[in-house]
Amino acid sequence: MAEGFTDDEIGVPFLLDACQSVGQRRIDVSEIGCDLLSATGRKYLRGPRGTGFLYVSDALVDQLTPPHPDHHGTELVSADRFEWRTAGRRFEHWEHSVAAWLGLGAAVDHALGWGMDRIEATVSARAEQLRAMLQWRRSSIRFGVADALTTHPV
Repeated sequence: MAEGFTDDEIGVPFLLDACQSVGQRRIDVSEIGCDLLSATGRKYLRGPRGTGFLYVSDALVDQLTPPHPDHHGTELVSADRFEWRTAGRRFEHWEHSVAAWLGLGAAVDHALGWGMDRIEATVSARAEQLRAMLQWRRSSIRFGVADALTTHPV
């Protein structure tokens, strides 16, 4: 996005790929201001492979057309005409893995049960520990282990 412009000002929907954040950080689409947000279930939500989700804002969802019709996402209104269902259901397909959907739901329930604030704090603390270790490692290579231990004790 160009500096000084918002997606609303230039008329371009804001899609955020949150695959690296969902399950590690609290996500609030209204705070972010995105129109669409996609994420996978298998990474940090620890859900089954092949699962994920797409958030689409209420303002945008009925403006989007799925790539192909499916009898779950459409309604047959006459012998030769269908209409897209409203809201997110238009993107759902009849063929899906019920077990994977249940697994994704269980993964979300676990994350919410542990608490997103707790998960985020733990992830942030581990990231800081890793950065400190890498900095110490960089120093030990550059200055020698003895110098690094006196200036960056572990």
